[in-house]
Amino acid sequence: IYSQGHDTDVTAEHRLRLYQGLQFFNHAFQKAYPSKLSAEQPEVYCVGARWEIDTQISAMVAHALNLKNIAARNDPDVLIQSSESGKGIVLPASIKILCVSIFHHAPAAQIRLLKYRLAQQYPELKIIFATWSVMQLELLDELQQRFELQALVNNVDDLILTIETYTLNEGESWFENLEIKNEKERQQALNELGLLDHRHQTLYKQYIEEARQAFDVDYAQISWLNQHEMYIPISPFTQEPVATRQMCKDSVCTHLLYQNEPLVIEDLQRDPRFPHLSELRQHHIRFYAGVPLKDKNGIALGSLCLLDKQPRQMQAEDMILLKALAQDLMATLSNERKKKDKQKQIEQMQPATSASVLNKD
Repeated sequence: IYSQGHDTDVTAEHRLRLYQGLQFFNHAFQKAYPSKLSAEQPEVYCVGARWEIDTQISAMVAHALNLKNIAARNDPDVLIQSSESGKGIVLPASIKILCVSIFHHAPAAQIRLLKYRLAQQYPELKIIFATWSVMQLELLDELQQRFELQALVNNVDDLILTIETYTLNEGESWFENLEIKNEKERQQALNELGLLDHRHQTLYKQYIEEARQAFDVDYAQISWLNQHEMYIPISPFTQEPVATRQMCKDSVCTHLLYQNEPLVIEDLQRDPRFPHLSELRQHHIRFYAGVPLKDKNGIALGSLCLLDKQPRQMQAEDMILLKALAQDLMATLSNERKKKDKQKQIEQMQPATSASVLNKD
């Protein structure tokens, strides 16, 4: 109604009712959830690109950001009309981040026009295009590459992450102040359970393969936090089962262990926290889902994660299964009898080698 059928399929009365309805919703929502944050000197300026719904959404976005303690303000006028005026696009001088809301199934024309004009007038401005009605990741990728955009999002979570990335001080990173608790207890548990021992390779390999097959992903990985690095007993990116190490700042699992709860990133390529992870980019990894591996005291020792070359989603029941697999792994590693039983089960499932076949003959 607001885009494809704006001038053809709907009447003036339809547009009026929708506009009034959105205004009423915005007013009621802001009254029910008031923000105490002053937007007199906003970090973020929210504007609509072309339609009435764009301006209403920009008002919603600004209020949502204020509720998240990100100072934001919205403009009641649409940006394209401002750009076509004699003065061009006029923005407050203090603005460093601009969020442009577009509610249209095919936003390319609007992005092309606004990117060009904004770049001419405000070359230092950080611009985030928010295409709220574009759900296809392929189209988002195409728009990003075609117009070489600084940032393109289609949900509030990604918008907030992008803004927080822009507001980091120069030289800072998301990993700068990630202090994972219980380091002494974690190191003690790693040593007591022998989790860094290469003799567990066969066991690790079995659980990794079970996870990979169950969730139909390209790779699965077990990692342990050993002081200031992640110890990966079996690298998913090598032909042979080889142990590797990563600095904490180079591992997504660091975030998981810092949060001490499951972490799902549907598309790493679109997440502004991880543009520097060269190994994942080298192997074209776009999806990550992981759960902590905890000892009997609830201390996170490491992670069990899934990796895939395609963006994906994890359903609630999938996460339940991944958690159960992680719990089973820890229960096995923590109990000698269970460990021996699992090892025996793995040996029994091994295919007969050519040598054993010859011996039988």
